[in-house]
Amino acid sequence: VCGTDPANKPIPPCHTHWEVMELDSLPKFMLEIAGYGHGPMHVNTGGVYGACTGALAKVYEDWKQVLDTKYTMKEMRDAVYAATGEDLGYTTDFEFSMEEVMEKYIHLEYFHIYRMLWRSQVCALDGEAEALECPDYCGPDTPQAECNCVCKGIDPVTLDSSDFDWENMEPCMYSSTTTELVFKSVVPTEMRKDIVTMFCSAGVKEGEQLESASPGDPLFWMIHPILDRLFTAKRLAKAQTNQGTNALEYGGYGPIPPFEDENWLDYSFYTNDDFYCNGHGMADAALPHLPLPPKLIEWGDANQDGALSNLEFFDAMDPTSEAGNLYIYDNFDWNHCDPADALKEASFATGYDGDNQAREAEIFSMSGGVTPTHWEGDSYDSIRTDQTRPGNGMSLGHYRAVKQEISRQAAAKQQGGAVFVAGKEFKALESTNEPRARAQQDEADQLYFLEFSQAEESLSAAATAVRKAEGRVADALERQEETWESE
Repeated sequence: VCGTDPANKPIPPCHTHWEVMELDSLPKFMLEIAGYGHGPMHVNTGGVYGACTGALAKVYEDWKQVLDTKYTMKEMRDAVYAATGEDLGYTTDFEFSMEEVMEKYIHLEYFHIYRMLWRSQVCALDGEAEALECPDYCGPDTPQAECNCVCKGIDPVTLDSSDFDWENMEPCMYSSTTTELVFKSVVPTEMRKDIVTMFCSAGVKEGEQLESASPGDPLFWMIHPILDRLFTAKRLAKAQTNQGTNALEYGGYGPIPPFEDENWLDYSFYTNDDFYCNGHGMADAALPHLPLPPKLIEWGDANQDGALSNLEFFDAMDPTSEAGNLYIYDNFDWNHCDPADALKEASFATGYDGDNQAREAEIFSMSGGVTPTHWEGDSYDSIRTDQTRPGNGMSLGHYRAVKQEISRQAAAKQQGGAVFVAGKEFKALESTNEPRARAQQDEADQLYFLEFSQAEESLSAAATAVRKAEGRVADALERQEETWESE
């Protein structure tokens, strides 16, 4: 990362993936596998390089006297309290230099900080998005000086920053409120200005692992199939549990538990009251600008609109289905994963310092197991309510998909189609866990399953049953939706 090994972003070992695999909640799994489960791999393989290497070296040189300053944990606590009135609660004499703090919490977070400059709506004081501005086009012959991304107020060619509001962007530099308190308490204002201006103007290459173009990098395919294989094993675990067969095991760690909570998480850290990041919701289009295999669309397109939503894609990729999934894995063996290696792996994966922990010293650390509180929210428990949308239960999504499909097929008088699609949707619905709606759901379930089981014996009988059920179910669904919305 700009000339320094990313020691605070170690590669996730077996025990890290096991901690994710132990989760019995799909929403938690969706969040943790994205950050804790594999995020450091992108930093390690893609890297961050370019002009930032020399620019950071200059910061270290210009502010050497400040960065050479050493503090104990108690002294830092006292300095922060004197400047801000906030008590960090540190009590030990464990000593560190400001250069160590600068390297770990600013320099090695370049990957994240640069991302925050683009998604500045969650950190800039003015709440505006896309503070980082980039050229519309750069060709092979375009000079590098004309291909730089810079923050608003900085001239992209001359890098003049006289009109740059650095204080507006400063909050985007800090991965936690603790880091922000420390820097604002003991780092001179001019040095903080230099750091912010440098991040907003230095030419940088993000290793093609930061954006949606990352699948174009062959290294991407060394990372993501590992996660997909883990996710497939989690979904197979439920089928095996229901069938009473032997559960899949994650190496020597034991059986892989199935999901008990299968509600959908519509969440982006970059969503707030004034800015919504599309693409995460269960009804949002899956890969809207890329072609999907026709067979996959045919199998998964429950509402027959010619495209797949995230929820439809999720159902179509169910590894227990016989028609939707277009590939299989050779095995689900993790024989190299041994719990006996967990302690050694833990020190590697979290930045754990065995000597300091043995002395029970407090570590000024975010990557060492402390959940960040600002912009690196990798923890499910750190989600704010304003970052999710109401009505995210998969149950509601399935109900609406079935309702659309019944109306469409009834209008087109397509006998039998509603039996297959609606039956598939309600089998998926049966596996969800939506306690708030269970009582109202049971009545509709019983009606459908009774009439569909009879309909399977005769397509004509099925068409009649669907026509009779349509009005009653539509009314029941309307009442249920109204109840959900009011709740």
